[in-house]
Amino acid sequence: IGSFAEFGAQSINLAGSFSRFTHYQNYVYVLDNSAVRAFEISDGVTEKETNYLGWDIETAFAYEGYLYIGSSTGVHILDLSAPASPVHVSTYTHVQGCDPVAVSGNRAYVTVRNGRDCGNTEDINSLTILDLSDKHNPRELGVYAMQHPHGVATLGDRVYVCEGAFGFESFDLLDDGTRLGARIASLPLASTDVIAIPYRQQPVLLIQGADGLQQYREAANGELSLASQLSGPPCN
Repeated sequence: IGSFAEFGAQSINLAGSFSRFTHYQNYVYVLDNSAVRAFEISDGVTEKETNYLGWDIETAFAYEGYLYIGSSTGVHILDLSAPASPVHVSTYTHVQGCDPVAVSGNRAYVTVRNGRDCGNTEDINSLTILDLSDKHNPRELGVYAMQHPHGVATLGDRVYVCEGAFGFESFDLLDDGTRLGARIASLPLASTDVIAIPYRQQPVLLIQGADGLQQYREAANGELSLASQLSGPPCN
């Protein structure tokens, strides 16, 4: 639920980008519709502080001392220097839409999609790259059109995007993750979320798809091959 692994010098969050709870040190952070609730778990479960961020917060991603909260209108950044009492640092605002987020280094990768459940039926489907060098002032580096993006993950110089009913795609990241490069691979697999983890310095992708959870291995040239599958309910 938010454990970390190492991929070279990169820390990897093993939670999916759609998760509504995440883990950092001895704390778990849980979202309701408008607040982040902190629980200490070192000795039983003790509820600590609650941060109210506004309605429609959706996803939680902990990374290197900060908590990134995706909402229908933007991304909130909270400082976890005092893990029991997260402090709001800044908010990056975007058009209304469903908003998972993944972070690597000083870059955030944010998908925004439309739909009735997302509060916007306009064609807003996109992947945004943010510069997080200054956590108090996240800066937009680029916005790239997508078909209907859901979950997102990044590992090394790749970013992986679940396109819902439109499939699954991987892309190169250029210039230290600041620009989206060419599409490397695609799968005709209805997908909603992905976790990218290192295995012998090559990614393994756990993809929530139409037929349950599927494990793909990525070759050095970017080719994806199915390694295993766990059947389950269809994705939305």
